[in-house]
Amino acid sequence: MKEIEALGARAVALALDVGESSHFDAFVEQVRQQLQQHWQRHSE
Repeated sequence: MKEIEALGARAVALALDVGESSHFDAFVEQVRQQLQQHWQRHSE
């Protein structure tokens, strides 16, 4: 992430354990929150 930001871009890091499908809904919510917070984007 620091390398991306050093180039003037924005980035976030999110963890996802693909072996635990029960975590997918929470991951999707994290993505939505980050899109809104950092890029003022809304997902449907």
